Formats: sequence, C-alpha cells, structure tokens
Amino acid sequence: MPCRLFGWRREIEQLNDTDASAFYRRYYAPDNAILVVAGAVTPAEVIALAKTHYGRLRPTDNPRSALQAAQDLRVINHEAIETLSDARVYQPS
Repeated sequence: MPCRLFGWRREIEQLNDTDASAFYRRYYAPDNAILVVAGAVTPAEVIALAKTHYGRLRPTDNPRSALQAAQDLRVINHEAIETLSDARVYQPS
C-alpha cells in the first residue's frame, strides 16, 4: 500500500518502503492526531461527524516517548516587527 509522507526531500529520499510504511503506521493514526474545529457547530454535531469519518480507524496503541517541556520560552525581541509575505498572497501579515 503506498503511503504519503511529508518531510524534507533529503530525508524522504533516504527511506525505503519498509521505513516509510513503519513511519506511516506509527504516526498516521488516531492516537497521534488532533482534530481542530472552527465554526458554528455544537459538540454533539462534531462528535457525530468525527465518529462517521474517523470512527473506523483504530489506534496503534504504541506508547509514545515522554515529551520534554521547553526550558526557555522567552521572546528575544518582542518589539521587532516581522512581516510575513509571499508572492502568491495578496495581503502580507
């Protein structure tokens, strides 16, 4: 079964089918997913839709590594203005 991976080209090029499939099975699973919902919906509507679209997917039950909390969350220069732009976007942010 072909799988779709996202990552840096140099990393993906080094994978073989076995590596790619193992990565896909480990990380592309409901127990490693976050569902973000926006809009005028109720929790009941969201739960019903989630069960319809994702209910048949089974978790991997692979234990995850413990996350290490960030040690330093200070902003280096919070007064500097940063403008993000791209030729494909009309309104920079």
